[in-house]
Amino acid sequence: LGWASWTEWHSARDELGGVARALDHRSVQVRREGLRLATKLPEGEDCDRILLRKLLANSHYVRDIGRIHNSRIYCNAMDGSGARIELGPPSVMRDTDGLRMWIGARGIYAALGTSFLRMDPMSLIDMPLPDNTAVAVLDAESGHLLVHSEPLPQSLLEAAAKLRQGELRQDGYLAMVSSSEDSRTIDVAARPLSALQMAFLTSLPKRLSVGAALGALCFALVLAAFMRHYSLMSELRRALRMRSLDVALQPIVSAVGPEPRI
Repeated sequence: LGWASWTEWHSARDELGGVARALDHRSVQVRREGLRLATKLPEGEDCDRILLRKLLANSHYVRDIGRIHNSRIYCNAMDGSGARIELGPPSVMRDTDGLRMWIGARGIYAALGTSFLRMDPMSLIDMPLPDNTAVAVLDAESGHLLVHSEPLPQSLLEAAAKLRQGELRQDGYLAMVSSSEDSRTIDVAARPLSALQMAFLTSLPKRLSVGAALGALCFALVLAAFMRHYSLMSELRRALRMRSLDVALQPIVSAVGPEPRI
Protein backbone atom coordinates (compact mmCIF):
# COMPACT_ATOMS: atom_id res chain seq x y z
CA LEU A 1 0.00 0.00 0.00
CA GLY A 2 2.81 2.40 0.86
CA TRP A 3 4.60 1.61 -2.38
CA ALA A 4 1.41 2.13 -4.41
CA SER A 5 0.70 5.46 -2.71
CA TRP A 6 4.27 6.71 -3.15
CA THR A 7 4.44 5.78 -6.83
CA GLU A 8 1.11 7.48 -7.57
CA TRP A 9 2.20 10.74 -5.93
CA HIS A 10 5.67 10.57 -7.47
CA SER A 11 4.22 9.97 -10.94
CA ALA A 12 1.75 12.86 -10.56
CA ARG A 13 4.50 15.25 -9.39
CA ASP A 14 6.74 14.31 -12.31
CA GLU A 15 3.93 14.71 -14.83
CA LEU A 16 2.76 18.06 -13.46
CA GLY A 17 6.33 19.29 -13.26
CA GLY A 18 6.83 18.44 -16.93
CA VAL A 19 3.67 20.35 -17.87
CA ALA A 20 4.79 23.41 -15.88
CA ARG A 21 8.19 23.39 -17.57
CA ALA A 22 6.51 23.12 -20.98
CA LEU A 23 4.47 26.23 -20.10
CA ASP A 24 7.71 27.98 -19.13
CA HIS A 25 9.20 27.18 -22.51
CA ARG A 26 6.12 28.30 -24.43
CA SER A 27 5.79 31.60 -22.57
CA VAL A 28 9.45 32.40 -23.31
CA GLN A 29 8.90 31.58 -26.98
CA VAL A 30 5.89 33.92 -27.16
CA ARG A 31 7.78 36.81 -25.55
CA ARG A 32 10.86 36.32 -27.69
CA GLU A 33 8.75 36.48 -30.82
CA GLY A 34 7.06 39.67 -29.60
CA LEU A 35 10.40 41.31 -28.83
CA ARG A 36 11.78 40.25 -32.19
CA LEU A 37 8.84 41.83 -34.01
CA ALA A 38 9.04 45.00 -31.92
CA THR A 39 12.73 45.50 -32.72
CA LYS A 40 12.00 45.31 -36.46
CA LEU A 41 9.63 48.25 -36.31
CA PRO A 42 11.26 51.53 -37.36
CA GLU A 43 11.78 54.34 -34.87
CA GLY A 44 9.08 56.95 -34.51
CA GLU A 45 5.31 56.79 -34.75
CA ASP A 46 4.89 56.20 -38.49
CA CYS A 47 2.29 53.67 -39.67
CA ASP A 48 3.62 51.31 -42.34
CA ARG A 49 0.82 48.83 -43.00
CA ILE A 50 2.82 46.80 -45.54
CA LEU A 51 5.70 46.32 -43.09
CA LEU A 52 3.31 45.36 -40.30
CA ARG A 53 1.68 42.69 -42.46
CA LYS A 54 5.04 41.29 -43.52
CA LEU A 55 6.12 41.00 -39.91
CA LEU A 56 2.84 39.41 -38.91
CA ALA A 57 2.99 36.87 -41.76
CA ASN A 58 6.11 35.28 -40.26
CA SER A 59 4.83 35.09 -36.68
CA HIS A 60 3.45 32.04 -34.88
CA TYR A 61 1.96 33.48 -31.71
CA VAL A 62 1.40 37.20 -32.33
CA ARG A 63 -2.00 37.97 -33.87
CA ASP A 64 -1.65 41.73 -34.45
CA ILE A 65 1.03 44.41 -34.30
CA GLY A 66 1.09 48.16 -34.67
CA ARG A 67 1.33 51.54 -33.00
CA ILE A 68 -0.28 52.85 -29.84
CA HIS A 69 -0.49 56.22 -28.12
CA ASN A 70 -1.26 55.97 -24.39
CA SER A 71 -4.16 53.48 -24.51
CA ARG A 72 -5.41 54.16 -28.06
CA ILE A 73 -4.31 52.01 -31.01
CA TYR A 74 -4.12 54.23 -34.11
CA CYS A 75 -2.29 51.82 -36.45
CA ASN A 76 -2.34 48.05 -36.85
CA ALA A 77 -1.68 45.41 -39.50
CA MET A 78 -5.35 45.00 -40.39
CA ASP A 79 -6.60 48.58 -40.64
CA GLY A 80 -3.39 50.53 -41.12
CA SER A 81 -3.65 54.16 -40.09
CA GLY A 82 -7.42 53.83 -39.92
CA ALA A 83 -7.37 51.88 -36.68
CA ARG A 84 -9.31 53.40 -33.80
CA ILE A 85 -9.16 51.01 -30.83
CA GLU A 86 -9.42 52.31 -27.29
CA LEU A 87 -8.14 49.81 -24.71
CA GLY A 88 -8.80 51.81 -21.54
CA PRO A 89 -6.72 51.53 -18.37
CA PRO A 90 -4.07 48.79 -18.54
CA SER A 91 -4.51 45.64 -16.46
CA VAL A 92 -0.79 45.45 -15.65
CA MET A 93 1.88 48.15 -15.58
CA ARG A 94 5.48 47.15 -14.93
CA ASP A 95 7.74 49.65 -13.28
CA THR A 96 10.89 47.78 -14.29
CA ASP A 97 10.61 48.17 -18.06
CA GLY A 98 7.48 50.28 -18.60
CA LEU A 99 5.54 47.43 -20.19
CA ARG A 100 1.77 47.91 -20.25
CA MET A 101 -0.64 45.00 -20.64
CA TRP A 102 -4.36 44.78 -21.31
CA ILE A 103 -5.93 41.39 -20.59
CA GLY A 104 -9.43 40.82 -21.88
CA ALA A 105 -11.73 38.79 -24.09
CA ARG A 106 -10.10 40.11 -27.28
CA GLY A 107 -6.69 38.85 -26.19
CA ILE A 108 -3.60 40.11 -24.42
CA TYR A 109 -2.28 43.47 -25.63
CA ALA A 110 1.28 44.35 -24.65
CA ALA A 111 2.73 47.80 -25.34
CA LEU A 112 6.23 49.15 -24.93
CA GLY A 113 6.68 52.76 -25.94
CA THR A 114 4.67 53.40 -29.13
CA SER A 115 4.63 49.75 -30.27
CA PHE A 116 2.05 47.15 -29.35
CA LEU A 117 1.28 43.53 -30.14
CA ARG A 118 -1.71 41.32 -29.49
CA MET A 119 -1.48 37.66 -28.54
CA ASP A 120 -4.10 34.99 -28.32
CA PRO A 121 -4.00 33.92 -24.65
CA MET A 122 -4.66 30.33 -25.62
CA SER A 123 -1.36 30.23 -27.51
CA LEU A 124 0.36 30.11 -24.10
CA ILE A 125 -1.43 26.90 -23.14
CA ASP A 126 -2.13 25.43 -26.59
CA MET A 127 -0.53 22.07 -25.87
CA PRO A 128 -1.68 18.54 -24.98
CA LEU A 129 -2.60 18.29 -21.31
CA PRO A 130 -2.88 15.10 -19.25
CA ASP A 131 -6.29 14.09 -17.91
CA ASN A 132 -7.60 15.99 -14.87
CA THR A 133 -4.92 18.68 -15.26
CA ALA A 134 -5.49 22.44 -15.24
CA VAL A 135 -2.84 25.03 -16.07
CA ALA A 136 -2.48 28.75 -15.46
CA VAL A 137 0.03 31.42 -16.44
CA LEU A 138 0.61 34.39 -14.10
CA ASP A 139 2.53 37.62 -14.59
CA ALA A 140 5.51 37.26 -12.26
CA GLU A 141 5.76 40.91 -11.22
CA SER A 142 2.10 41.61 -10.49
CA GLY A 143 0.76 38.09 -9.92
CA HIS A 144 -2.06 38.87 -12.36
CA LEU A 145 -3.65 35.89 -14.10
CA LEU A 146 -2.86 35.96 -17.82
CA VAL A 147 -4.64 32.79 -18.94
CA HIS A 148 -5.88 29.45 -17.64
CA SER A 149 -7.23 26.26 -19.15
CA GLU A 150 -9.98 26.14 -16.52
CA PRO A 151 -10.66 28.15 -13.36
CA LEU A 152 -8.50 27.47 -10.32
CA PRO A 153 -9.08 28.79 -6.78
CA GLN A 154 -7.84 32.36 -6.36
CA SER A 155 -6.10 31.48 -3.10
CA LEU A 156 -4.19 28.73 -4.90
CA LEU A 157 -3.02 31.18 -7.57
CA GLU A 158 -1.98 33.71 -4.93
CA ALA A 159 0.02 31.05 -3.08
CA ALA A 160 1.65 30.00 -6.36
CA ALA A 161 2.64 33.62 -7.10
CA LYS A 162 4.36 33.79 -3.70
CA LEU A 163 5.99 30.38 -3.99
CA ARG A 164 7.25 30.93 -7.58
CA GLN A 165 8.91 27.50 -7.69
CA GLY A 166 8.12 24.14 -6.12
CA GLU A 167 5.27 21.92 -4.96
CA LEU A 168 2.02 23.22 -3.52
CA ARG A 169 -0.90 21.40 -1.89
CA GLN A 170 -3.81 23.71 -1.28
CA ASP A 171 -7.57 23.99 -1.81
CA GLY A 172 -7.86 20.32 -2.74
CA TYR A 173 -5.16 20.47 -5.45
CA LEU A 174 -1.65 19.20 -5.96
CA ALA A 175 0.16 21.89 -7.96
CA MET A 176 3.64 22.21 -9.40
CA VAL A 177 4.80 25.81 -9.76
CA SER A 178 7.60 26.89 -12.07
CA SER A 179 9.14 30.24 -12.98
CA SER A 180 10.11 30.89 -16.60
CA GLU A 181 13.76 31.27 -17.60
CA ASP A 182 13.42 35.04 -17.96
CA SER A 183 11.41 35.27 -14.70
CA ARG A 184 8.51 36.99 -16.49
CA THR A 185 5.82 34.41 -15.83
CA ILE A 186 4.88 31.93 -13.14
CA ASP A 187 3.41 28.77 -14.60
CA VAL A 188 1.13 26.43 -12.67
CA ALA A 189 0.03 22.87 -13.42
CA ALA A 190 -2.54 21.51 -10.95
CA ARG A 191 -4.55 18.34 -10.43
CA PRO A 192 -7.38 17.71 -7.92
CA LEU A 193 -6.46 15.47 -5.01
CA SER A 194 -9.69 13.59 -5.61
CA ALA A 195 -8.40 12.60 -9.07
CA LEU A 196 -5.18 11.31 -7.49
CA GLN A 197 -7.14 9.28 -4.96
CA MET A 198 -9.31 7.81 -7.70
CA ALA A 199 -6.25 6.88 -9.75
CA PHE A 200 -4.73 5.27 -6.64
CA LEU A 201 -7.86 3.17 -6.01
CA THR A 202 -8.12 2.20 -9.68
CA SER A 203 -4.55 0.93 -9.80
CA LEU A 204 -4.67 -0.68 -6.35
CA PRO A 205 -5.84 -4.21 -7.33
CA LYS A 206 -3.11 -4.59 -9.93
CA ARG A 207 -0.42 -3.26 -7.63
CA LEU A 208 -1.60 -5.40 -4.72
CA SER A 209 -1.44 -8.51 -6.91
CA VAL A 210 2.09 -7.59 -7.96
CA GLY A 211 2.99 -6.94 -4.32
CA ALA A 212 1.54 -10.30 -3.27
CA ALA A 213 3.53 -12.10 -5.98
CA LEU A 214 6.73 -10.33 -4.92
CA GLY A 215 6.01 -11.15 -1.28
CA ALA A 216 5.48 -14.84 -2.08
CA LEU A 217 8.70 -14.93 -4.07
CA CYS A 218 10.63 -13.29 -1.24
CA PHE A 219 9.14 -15.75 1.26
CA ALA A 220 10.14 -18.71 -0.93
CA LEU A 221 13.67 -17.39 -1.30
CA VAL A 222 14.04 -16.81 2.45
CA LEU A 223 12.61 -20.25 3.22
CA ALA A 224 14.97 -21.91 0.73
CA ALA A 225 17.95 -20.09 2.22
CA PHE A 226 16.88 -21.04 5.75
CA MET A 227 16.46 -24.71 4.88
CA ARG A 228 19.79 -24.81 3.08
CA HIS A 229 21.58 -23.15 5.98
CA TYR A 230 20.14 -25.47 8.64
CA SER A 231 20.01 -28.77 6.70
CA LEU A 232 21.80 -31.92 8.00
CA MET A 233 24.45 -31.72 5.27
CA SER A 234 25.16 -28.07 6.10
CA GLU A 235 25.53 -28.93 9.78
CA LEU A 236 27.92 -31.74 8.91
CA ARG A 237 30.04 -29.52 6.66
CA ARG A 238 30.31 -26.87 9.36
CA ALA A 239 31.31 -29.48 11.95
CA LEU A 240 34.06 -30.83 9.68
CA ARG A 241 35.28 -27.34 8.89
CA MET A 242 35.46 -26.41 12.59
CA ARG A 243 36.91 -29.80 13.62
CA SER A 244 34.14 -30.27 16.13
CA LEU A 245 32.98 -33.71 15.00
CA ASP A 246 33.27 -36.49 17.66
CA VAL A 247 33.07 -40.15 16.60
CA ALA A 248 31.43 -42.58 19.05
CA LEU A 249 31.61 -46.37 18.34
CA GLN A 250 29.03 -48.64 19.94
CA PRO A 251 29.49 -52.41 19.79
CA ILE A 252 26.62 -54.47 18.41
CA VAL A 253 25.90 -57.53 20.56
CA SER A 254 23.99 -60.58 19.33
CA ALA A 255 22.04 -62.38 22.02
CA VAL A 256 21.04 -65.25 19.82
CA GLY A 257 22.45 -68.62 20.83
CA PRO A 258 23.72 -70.09 24.05
CA GLU A 259 26.32 -67.31 24.53
CA PRO A 260 26.18 -63.60 23.61
CA ARG A 261 28.74 -62.52 21.02
CA ILE A 262 29.97 -59.20 19.62
